[in-house]
Amino acid sequence: GEGTEHFKSALRHTYTIDTRDHRVVPEEGVFLRSSMELAGLLGDCKFFKHQMEGQLHLPLAAAVTLSLSGSLGYLQPLAGDVSRVSDRFFVGGPILMRGFRTKGLGPRGTGSEARALARGGDLFATGCADLSFPLPSDLLQTYGVKGHVFVNLGNNMSVEGKGSAKSAHVLGALPDLASKCRAVAGCGLVLPTAVGRVELNYCWGLRVLRELGDRTARWQVGVAFDA
Repeated sequence: GEGTEHFKSALRHTYTIDTRDHRVVPEEGVFLRSSMELAGLLGDCKFFKHQMEGQLHLPLAAAVTLSLSGSLGYLQPLAGDVSRVSDRFFVGGPILMRGFRTKGLGPRGTGSEARALARGGDLFATGCADLSFPLPSDLLQTYGVKGHVFVNLGNNMSVEGKGSAKSAHVLGALPDLASKCRAVAGCGLVLPTAVGRVELNYCWGLRVLRELGDRTARWQVGVAFDA
């Protein structure tokens, strides 16, 4: 059950390619990362978890940069096991999925606390198109502050109960994931700092599914820490 104790042992492998010219506010280059985790050598948690993310940054005229990014992750239980909250994916927040609160996109608990308790998902995907540009202010340009407009897409879902005894591959639920994809557009300011990228954004929900417990925010301040 969700509230019981479990023992997990796992092997994890991460592979990264990074050709970006700047790790906080890149103007050109590619970033790719693949992270895989296999649990079940010891203990009672048995699953395979894979998460991929990518970024493409293209410099345009007049110091304008087009950035395209996306991520995909799935959690596949093995040997008849089930997924657990501690291993699932949580989506939302002012950087990963702008316009949604932290853990604001994905399955939620039932009952009176349905809007408060995020349960996490077994399958998620996000995508973003971002256009950044210099601002007409010498002071802001001195501190590297830029403006940007963006569109974010994403979904995070549970695959619980799908397939035969939950043994079907979770990627078989990709059509369901796409059919309920959320969308947000917005604009804001981007500030590079010593600890990472700081954003102040205003967001418009283009597609929000309140009946699934989506938790959104119009104004957001977020920090993407430099890895």
